[in-house]
This record gives sequence, structure tokens and C-alpha cells, in this order.
Amino acid sequence: MRRNKRKTTKMSLLMMLLLLGIGFAVLTANLKINGTVDVSKASWDVHFENVQITQGSVTATTVPTSDDETTTEMTYVVNFTKPGDFYEFTVDIVNDGSIDAMVDLVTNKVYSSDGETEITLPNYLKSSVTYDDGLKILPNQLLEKQTSEKIKVRVEFRTDIDSSDLPSTADTIVFKFKGDFKQADDGAEPVRLEWLLPTGKTKDNLEVGDEICILDQCFNFIRYDGTNNKDIVMLSKYNLKVGNIYEGRTKAGEYTNSDSGYGLQSSEARGYVSGASTYNGTVAFSTTNYWDDNDSPSSSYPGSYYPGPDFPAIYDPINYAGTPGESNYSVVYYVEGYKTKLTGYGVTIKDARLLTYEEAIDPSIGCDASNYSCPTNGFIRNTTFWIGAAYNKIAAWRVDTDGFFSGRYDNEGEIGVRPVIVVSKENM
Repeated sequence: MRRNKRKTTKMSLLMMLLLLGIGFAVLTANLKINGTVDVSKASWDVHFENVQITQGSVTATTVPTSDDETTTEMTYVVNFTKPGDFYEFTVDIVNDGSIDAMVDLVTNKVYSSDGETEITLPNYLKSSVTYDDGLKILPNQLLEKQTSEKIKVRVEFRTDIDSSDLPSTADTIVFKFKGDFKQADDGAEPVRLEWLLPTGKTKDNLEVGDEICILDQCFNFIRYDGTNNKDIVMLSKYNLKVGNIYEGRTKAGEYTNSDSGYGLQSSEARGYVSGASTYNGTVAFSTTNYWDDNDSPSSSYPGSYYPGPDFPAIYDPINYAGTPGESNYSVVYYVEGYKTKLTGYGVTIKDARLLTYEEAIDPSIGCDASNYSCPTNGFIRNTTFWIGAAYNKIAAWRVDTDGFFSGRYDNEGEIGVRPVIVVSKENM
């Protein structure tokens, strides 16, 4: 219909030309499109700023500096004399330009005293360069214009070594960390991190307890879930490095954002460990037993009594995710923080929560509520951790390293946070 209308209009113009005669036989038209493009001033400016030396570091003979806000290279010289010595500092990588940047290449190499001959890092030293929160620096991670990222540099003289590992002569070791940046809109694809599976296993034939890792975060396979078993449910291998440090029943300290690896899994954060005097990474389930309503379950947590066949799920990310000290606080706060950190690794998370009561007593894991026990062998007893289910009106379920499966008061100080995460096979 539209095409026919255009044809009619053209014929009418032709008829008008014939009637006007020779004097108007030629008509001309100039068609113009005018435009102005303003190109803003563009600048590329990625540099170091704001060096902060961590308290307790040995004194450096040459201190890294970045006080002119144009620094792209820093040098430091330190002298270690005994195991336990360390040198650590944080520094901001700043993008003060008008163009988004992204990490292109990251290297952290070790050289002999000449600074030219690459060597293997001696066994008595540890070295790391990470983001301040412990996440590894990976290629293709975005640094938007007018933003910054804080990184942490640390070298330490290890204490967990044998006398045979100690240097027999004075050594000078040179570290060279290099982070190259490039323009972010050059079509580079985001990094797809590789999940490490047990030898001979694929994402389609995993068995309960199989260990699966991405970078330094490891998990134990629980089961397949979702439509056509397309989802993988995993329990963290360790508790999160959050909460308090206890000496017996006495609080002796706490983890903070300044601690390397804070909020991630840590082999030192296992809560109560049988035979040990120090319990690391312990948190209260909540500041209140929010599921209790006048000596009976709250209406939002179905069930008629505790303990009972329905054991209400009390992991509530909607109403009870406040920060520690707030009235609506619960362990959700730490699990959600972990979910954010894993996203920073490049992991797509479908769900993050605590282990449910039903998962704990499933024959595949084998905890037994009637005998208050979990299997003597296996991953379930790797840490002491909270289960996301009510034991009674003032207690939640927990598993400990002795294999004891029972309830503890919601404000107990010897239990940690061990998240369950769910990912899709297509994202593994």
C-alpha cells in the first residue's frame, strides 16, 4: 500500500512539468545535511598513588613512593633477618584519564641480585601481589576512568620451614611485578576462569565429596540440581575468614578488612577444632533468635515445634542480612559478601546460602539427627559450621569437627560460616 502511494505522487509531479512549458523544463535542488562533531580532550593516565606500609613490616632501606601522582614504577629494598619478618604495603592503581582501562598482562617474577637472571622463588620466602581484599589480579579486569583499585604487595620470611630450608649465605632477591594496562574498549573478551576438577572427572560425572576449585577457592560437590540437572551444588571446603578469634571461651581478636583474604575461604578459619585451643573465624548465627515468636515458630518459618520433621529453614537473605551489631544481623551478611567476591573472580553464581538440614541428613552426606552425629570420614567434618535450620526456638543446627550434629545457641562463639554455592554447568 505504501509503495503504490509513492508511485502516484511521482506521476503528479511529471504532469505539472508539462503544463509549465519550456521555460520551467529544468528544476534543480540542492540537498544538504550539516553536522558538527565535537571531540573532547582525551587523556590516558594510569599510575600509582598512596603507598601505605602495613604495621609490623620490617624497616625498608628504600621505601616505595608515589607522591607525585605520576608514578608508574616503584622500588623498595628490605632486609630480612629471621623467619616471621615481612614487608607489606598497599598502593592505589589510579585511572585519572578519560578512557576506561583494563588489565592486559600481569607478571610477578623473581630474579637474582643482578635483577636480570630469573630464578625460582626460594622455599624460605613467600611473595604475593593481590587486590587489597585478597582477590588475584587477572587479565581483562576493568579499571574504569576516574576510579582506582587498591592492591597489596607482600614478601615474607616463612616460619613453616625446616632448618634445611634456611639460606646458608646472604641472599639478595629481586621481585618485579608488572601490570600492563590497555584501553578497555578494544574488543578484548573477558577472561573465562577454569574450574579444576578431579582427575578423570568432568562436570557431568561428579560424585559427592569431589573437590572442585577455582583459583584458591575449593568446594566439595554435593549434588546436581535444577532442570535436567544443569546446576551444580557445592559446599565450601573451609569456613570464611570472618568473625572472631577465640582462645578457648575467651575472645582474643577478630578478622577485619585489612586482613589478607578477608571474606574468602581460609584453611585457618575452621571454627572449633577438637584438641585445639584457638578457634579462628567464629560468628554468631544472629544477634537474636529471630525465628522465635512467643515460644513458638514465627509464622514466616513454618513448623509447629522444635525439633521436628520440618525443621524450619532460617537462612533469610531478605529480612535478616544486616551487618554485625544490627538487630537484623545474621550470617547472611557474610555469605552475600562471599558471593560478591566470587563474582569478582569471574564466577556466575546462581545461589549462595548455608547448607540445609535436608542436605545434611541426606544419605549422600549421612548426618543422623537421632544419633547427633555425622560420618567419621569425609568432607562434612572439615570445619565447625552453622546449618541454615532451626534446632529449637533459641538455637540453630551445626556440625563440628568431632562429627557432632546438634543445635547451639544462636549467639555461640565457636562456629563458622561455610557457604553453599550453586552454579550452572554452562558457567563452569
